[in-house]
Amino acid sequence: MKRFKQAARHGVGALMSVLVLGASLAGCGGGGSQIQPFVPTGIIAFGDETSVITAQGNKYSENAVSATSTALVCQNNPIWTQIVATRFGLTFSECNPNNLAVPQGQSFAQPGATVADFQHQLDVYFSTNAFSGTTLVTVLVGANDILALYRQFPNLTVSSLEAAATTAGANLATQVNRAATAGAKVIISTVPDQGLTPFAISETLVRTDYNRGQLLTQLTTAFNSGLRLNLINDGHMIGLVLADEMLDSAVKYPSAYGFKDVIDPACLSTVALPNCSDSTLVAGATSSTWLWADNLHFGAGGHRQLGNLAQARATNNPF
Repeated sequence: MKRFKQAARHGVGALMSVLVLGASLAGCGGGGSQIQPFVPTGIIAFGDETSVITAQGNKYSENAVSATSTALVCQNNPIWTQIVATRFGLTFSECNPNNLAVPQGQSFAQPGATVADFQHQLDVYFSTNAFSGTTLVTVLVGANDILALYRQFPNLTVSSLEAAATTAGANLATQVNRAATAGAKVIISTVPDQGLTPFAISETLVRTDYNRGQLLTQLTTAFNSGLRLNLINDGHMIGLVLADEMLDSAVKYPSAYGFKDVIDPACLSTVALPNCSDSTLVAGATSSTWLWADNLHFGAGGHRQLGNLAQARATNNPF
């Protein structure tokens, strides 16, 4: 018993020595240094229509309108880039309800854009601008590349299309790395699984030569693999958002994400994006509880999920 008490006393003394040493190291800037949160002073959106806000404030989703008029309320039903911007108190010039003299957000995103178009968007930006260490860049592009490859089937084999999709993803990574090494802090999203879209469901029902939904999933997987394998693996520069995994989970467990419908488009088929609004939805649909706006694009509910992931990544990455 005496030996046990002596050992216990020695153990406590050793523990106190470790704690004192640890406190000394922390006080000298050792392992206890606190990471300062990243606070961007500006946000720039690149990519395709998923990130587009038109000059009139319309989005390629369900646009919110006033309850008492048909006036557009662009800050409501935000797209994913707006959710990220709002997290940091930033505003895009295309939706500036408070009439800020100098909005901190710019968008170079374009409807129908491909990876090659993203490269051009960067070229245009670099022609007159430079990134600072507090510039937050968002990128989402690749769905249009995948759909263009899909349309070449069956003239091209599945394996050749997958190889082309992988190359396209790798090319996207090259451009994202280019932005990051130029000083931007980049939030890049994988492409949502195109095999889970209402378009894919329709194609699978109509075309029986091959499981079309499966093909679109294969091409999406190949594209995202090319992207992920070639990105600079440095969280101080690039934060990756897994939109493909989020979509897969939302389709499997819709109620967990607040969705009532993850299959059908919410917008009337007679109203094309970006002109769809809360007043032009199919019977029973709401912008918040239906995943899709049209056959290929997220509705406000889908953007909410993607935006939440992206703003969490921008907040928690060691930028």
